[in-house]
Amino acid sequence: MGWTNPRTWAVGEIVTAAIQNTHVRDLFRYLKGLDGVPTIESGLIIDNTDGDEYLKLPLLSTAEAASVLGAEGKFAFDEQTHTLKYHNGTAVKQVNLLSDCAIASEAEGDILYRGASAWSRLEKGAAYKFLRMNAGATAPEWATGSLVSKRVSGSYNGATGNQAVTGAGFAPNSAIILSHYIEGGVTIVCQGFVDSSRSAYCTYQAKEPTIYIRAAGTAIYTRDSAASVGYIATVASWDVDGLTFSFTKMASAIQPVVYSILFLR
Repeated sequence: MGWTNPRTWAVGEIVTAAIQNTHVRDLFRYLKGLDGVPTIESGLIIDNTDGDEYLKLPLLSTAEAASVLGAEGKFAFDEQTHTLKYHNGTAVKQVNLLSDCAIASEAEGDILYRGASAWSRLEKGAAYKFLRMNAGATAPEWATGSLVSKRVSGSYNGATGNQAVTGAGFAPNSAIILSHYIEGGVTIVCQGFVDSSRSAYCTYQAKEPTIYIRAAGTAIYTRDSAASVGYIATVASWDVDGLTFSFTKMASAIQPVVYSILFLR
């Protein structure tokens, strides 16, 4: 049953059951959605059919949508941009619904991300894959987990201060550092370990070849137990291409401290 234009009553007309049913009962049933899909003259459709209910807004141009959305709580559909718009109390905004995403299907474990112009879906990765940014820094991707490493060698022969060590080719988060200092027949070797929090620990051999000493908190420790020679160093920061050492020069140090770093990530 569809819409019937309401009857215009005449003076003295006898109201019959048929007239009342057609122009009162049936129209109320239609407006309630009991008999047909109510369609407002402007194009608004309210479908209350059991099982497939929907609401259809009139199609407005961008200019029309901007004109009618003048107060908070108003919604309109822009047929030019194919988007639902609303007024948030300050300005007209566009509703970004997941249904607008460029998604063919969804599955457990999938990840949604914003692409250049629309939302996209990254399908869940295989077991033990890890998430990383692609080479173009534009979208996430799954990659096979593996250890990345690079060895870099260098030396330091200066006053107390910092030294940036580059050449890793990536941002490391840990390192193994072998170092030695030789001066006046004194050879000191050190092996240090530094974790992601820059917490360091090393063991070093002092002048006496049978003595090994532990040095917590330092990555390089080439200080003789009997004389203040060599250098002490901590890792001041992990950098995008290596690390920065913070060196402390011992009072009588003359020669450079030489090191080899195995960067890890």
